[in-house]
Amino acid sequence: MRAFALVALVACSHREAPVSTDKLTGTLSLDGVTLALVECQPAHAVHTYVVVRTDRGALKFEDQQLSWSGEPLTCAKLDRSWGGGNRTDGSSYWRGMLDFDCTGPAGHLVGRLDLDCGHITPAERADLDRHRAETQQGR
Repeated sequence: MRAFALVALVACSHREAPVSTDKLTGTLSLDGVTLALVECQPAHAVHTYVVVRTDRGALKFEDQQLSWSGEPLTCAKLDRSWGGGNRTDGSSYWRGMLDFDCTGPAGHLVGRLDLDCGHITPAERADLDRHRAETQQGR
């Protein structure tokens, strides 16, 4: 009987595990030089945000604005579509697209990124999909 309970507990835990790893695809360049995408890290303050680390700095998308290594960017183009959330353990997840052409103290940043960060669980993915569908219906 104890073995069955343990197997059931392990099976339940396994079902809640993320079905996909973080995805970080697209292009990002600084003054025409392509940057290597290293990782994406979702987090939250007032709202959920994401930081994309590269081999030469970090791009942050928070409150509908971009910054590069802590410096605000001025964007001629900033298209975005995203969703995210925060978990009871304090961790966050973020999924979306950023398409931008911006300048700042470091130079001219251009990118088109597709991000899936924070080890999104199947339940979180379903919630993001539902919210996206509701948003698209409202357009």
